[in-house]
Amino acid sequence: MPAPLPRRRTVEHLRKEAKRWLADLRDNLPEAKRRLAEARDPVPDSPTLRDVQLALARQNGFDGWTALRQALDPDPAVAADAINSYEERAQSLLEAYQCITIDRIHLGPTLSKPAHAWISRAGTDAEIARPCCELPER
Repeated sequence: MPAPLPRRRTVEHLRKEAKRWLADLRDNLPEAKRRLAEARDPVPDSPTLRDVQLALARQNGFDGWTALRQALDPDPAVAADAINSYEERAQSLLEAYQCITIDRIHLGPTLSKPAHAWISRAGTDAEIARPCCELPER
């Protein structure tokens, strides 16, 4: 059974993998030939990039290269819906918490060592959120 594709695998990564595999086939590397024989039947005498892409798709559980690309490339409509949803949520949060202001305070040597070490990553000054009005109840 083919291994599932890693989450961050891209079509570009797979194209490069196919090109490396084809180069290995042209160099007559036994591992590359064995791998192609496992994925393609019959094995072409002189494999092309298209043959290798088909084999790569089949190794990953797809019928062909087009199906593999479609699985990896996001649907533009779905991506647009997700972006709109996040923008609406962000706008709602901004509206709900518009009364919070950011003040700068000086963090001197009065802090404990762990607290000072944690905050000092941003320098000796830090920004804190201070509500300037009543926050809405949940």
